[in-house]
Amino acid sequence: MNYFNGLINATLRQRLQDSIFSHYLRSDWSGLQDFRLGDSGGTNTQEATVTAKYLISSVTLFYFALGALALAILKLLTGIEITLSL
Repeated sequence: MNYFNGLINATLRQRLQDSIFSHYLRSDWSGLQDFRLGDSGGTNTQEATVTAKYLISSVTLFYFALGALALAILKLLTGIEITLSL
């Protein structure tokens, strides 16, 4: 699961960085002439990293919710009396 999360994270981050960089290239150059190249590169990396982190968190939430649902179904299949007893 960690390998799959890392693969998704790297792929998402690369696609986001490519998308953000292409938006920089297609934007109005008169507005970007005051930006330094390092600042725009750092902003690109920061935005892609944070966005990928949130997307990976939503995928991880889905994994854990699916696992919790499977365990709840297994508990109910074991027996309703055993499941509800404390």
